[in-house]
Amino acid sequence: MDKISVHGIQFYGYHGVLPEETELGTRFAVDVDLFLDLREAGLSDDLTRTVDYTKVYDLVLKIGTGMRFKLLELSLIH
Repeated sequence: MDKISVHGIQFYGYHGVLPEETELGTRFAVDVDLFLDLREAGLSDDLTRTVDYTKVYDLVLKIGTGMRFKLLELSLIH
């Protein structure tokens, strides 16, 4: 398995249980580690066979700013 890490994704969100968390919000920092088989990408030097980490970054921002969660332990696996 190969690993792609995108660390320090920051956004302002309204997650948590307490009223202060959901009304006032707070700044979040998220680290993402992806574990994949990237052998084809490495052998072919073909960008279409790997992960576009800008899309990972954009997805984290979309979820973090566009949705609300009570639990920070949430796991989003697609």
